[in-house]
This record gives sequence, C-alpha cells and structure tokens, in this order.
Amino acid sequence: MMKHIEESLILEDELSKTLAEKEMLVTKRKVNYAEMEERIVEAFQGNNSNGGPDILTAFTNRYSVGFVMIDIIRGLAKDSENGIVELDKFIDIFTTDSSTLRGHLRDIEDECGISRGERLSDGFPVSNGPMRIVLKAWLGSAGGELLRKGGLLMQLGILERVNSGQLRVVKNSPFSDLPNVQKALLGVSRPHEIYGSSKPYLGCFYLEETATLVVSNIRAHLPDEYHHMMHVLGLIKNAGKEEIGWDSNFYAFNEVEQIIKGQGHPRWVKRFGTYLRQGNHRLRGSLDFPQVMEFASDRMTANINSTLGGLLGRMKELGLIYPIRSGPVKNVQITPFGASMLSQYNSSPVQVVGGTEAQLVAAGSKDTLSIRGDE
Repeated sequence: MMKHIEESLILEDELSKTLAEKEMLVTKRKVNYAEMEERIVEAFQGNNSNGGPDILTAFTNRYSVGFVMIDIIRGLAKDSENGIVELDKFIDIFTTDSSTLRGHLRDIEDECGISRGERLSDGFPVSNGPMRIVLKAWLGSAGGELLRKGGLLMQLGILERVNSGQLRVVKNSPFSDLPNVQKALLGVSRPHEIYGSSKPYLGCFYLEETATLVVSNIRAHLPDEYHHMMHVLGLIKNAGKEEIGWDSNFYAFNEVEQIIKGQGHPRWVKRFGTYLRQGNHRLRGSLDFPQVMEFASDRMTANINSTLGGLLGRMKELGLIYPIRSGPVKNVQITPFGASMLSQYNSSPVQVVGGTEAQLVAAGSKDTLSIRGDE
C-alpha cells in the first residue's frame, strides 16, 4: 500500500514540473501510462473553463465548403424519387462546382487586394490531394466508399449513410435554416464587408444575418466548438490596443504549459494522453520521463497550433475577426459583429439543445452557468 502511494506521489510530482525548467524527475522505472492519463484527467476536472474536447480540426478550415456540399446534396435529393443521392454523382458535381466557386471568388479577391491566408476561395479544393482531405473531413469519403462513421456532416446528423455508395439528407437537421450558400456566393460581385485600412485585407462574403444564423447553429449543435470560439474571441478582445491586436503565436505554448502543470483545459486532455503513450512507445519503454513529456508537448503544441489556425480561419470567414499588421507580425482583431456575438455569449446562460448536454463541460450547475469569454 505504501509503495503504491509513493509511486502515485512520484507521478504527481513529475506532472507538476515544467519542461522549461528541465527539473523533472528522471527515472528508469516502468510507468503505467494509462494510470498517468487518469491522473491528468483528474487534475483537469477542477478546471472551470467552458467546453470540452469535441472541437473542429484544421481540416475543416472553412464552413462554406460544407454548406455548399449540403446545397448540392439537397438539390440532388429533390431530383431523386426516393431522396437517395449517389455518392459518385455528388463527387463529380462538387468537384466541378468547387472549381467554379474558387475561380469566381478568387477573381473578386484579387480585385480587392485580398491575399493568401485571408481568401475564402482557398477553402475550395481543385487538386486531388486537397479534394480528398475535404471530402473525408466533411463527408467521410476520400473519393471511394462512404465510411460508416462518416464525416462531420453525418456526425452532426445532417446527412445519413444509406450504404457505401449512397446517402440522404435528414429533414430539419442542423444548419437547415441557412439560405443556399452556393447561390449566395456565386451571386456576389464584391464582399459584403472589407476589413482593414491597409493590407492584409479581409473580405467577408456572408451577410450579417447569415453569419448570425451560423453562429446560432454552432452554439446549438457544436457546443464545445462554440465555447472554444468564444473563449478565443474573448482573448482577442482583451488583447489591448486596437492597432496591435492579438498575437496568436503564444496560445499553444501557454496551453501546453498549463497541461504540464495539471491545470490545462479538458479540450486537450485526450490528445495529450495519446501523445504520452506514443512517446513511451517510440522510446520502446526505456523511460526517460523528460524525453517522453517533451515528445508529447511538442506534438500537443503542433496540434493546438493547427487547431487554432483552423478556428481563426472560420472566425474570419464569419466576420468575427480580421487580420491586422503589427510590425512584421500579422495579428487579429475583433470586429463590431464579433464584439456583439461575444457580448451575447457573456450575458446569456448556456441553453442545452437536443442531444448536446453531455458535450457541455462547464463549472457549476447547468442552470446557473457563468460563461465568460475572457475566462
């Protein structure tokens, strides 16, 4: 019994020291990584920030791509006697339409001086590699059979897999109240709003009413994503001077430092536990604890950076934030629309919708939740 307690204390001590100080306990004994992950989870349960691990990845870096997919599939379903859509036919049409949209938007962006990193057109794939990534992320097919677990559109209950080559649209599903995004994008000759007095410019192609509908659907059906988005929006708003904006380069390092201290956020814990196990496996079990932690921390930093990059891209797309140049660094600043959305988030209690209650991770009673974007 005493031996078990001593080993537990050693594990907790190892987790509490930061990599930056390089003062972690070095030991060659065998560590149970499943037990270590459980201890990390226990440490995270005291974290009062809102949201959990079900956030979007960098592979879904623009909402418009998924919305256009929905528009195409709905059109095909209407033309079908039984509402069933053939996967091959959809992919052929989406490939053509994606190229058309990319060209149309790119012409507008070039005319307005909107450059790489801020262009909505870049989200629409034309070459084989990016097309496979987009199809797999949103649909659950990289051009071949439709996977049973599907992509994001099936996980949200928007689409339903009939078999490996067929699908159908679910009625009254999430985001069903949006207008036809494909038609709206093809119908514009200029962005509805252009942010920035000098480069980098950002063009927003969504009307504010449409962007508000998108945010409302994210809140209702992607609650963890909504909390993460509003948390980052709060960081941007509180960053300081308007002309400087928020520097995102330190976000991942700060998050990982908190993870190592046992004070990180639940949205990252499962991934960090995976990286710990991978590090131990790659070192073939000959444990040098600082090396395993450094391996996991490096991978976690890269993962958070890519996840944040996707989030910032989607926030720009909705007109919540815009890029701003601060010397050699490109930061981001909140827009008036973003400030309005954050104000609503900070002043309203969480509303649990549909089957999302289990996804909400927050402090206190769900009936008296305090949700602050700057927590």
